[in-house]
Amino acid sequence: MNYSSAEEIFDEIAALTINFKGITYERLDAMELHWPCTSLDHPGTPFLHKDRFSRGLGLFHAIEYRPSEELPDEEYPRWTVGHRRS
Repeated sequence: MNYSSAEEIFDEIAALTINFKGITYERLDAMELHWPCTSLDHPGTPFLHKDRFSRGLGLFHAIEYRPSEELPDEEYPRWTVGHRRS
């Protein structure tokens, strides 16, 4: 990967991801945009689930706690994103 700026990286993400296709640095300089923003004429979506969830009322269920399979040790003493120290 040979990028010369964060903008080039974002342009590639927008080209490959439908929810970001309408977001460019130029548009962000001119206005506030919220994803999903699926085309250059799309106004953005400031309230993603304001009136309804995209799959009806949503699907929520409890899951059983499962401890992490990998914990910090002498070789790898740092926590990764998503882990908290107790």
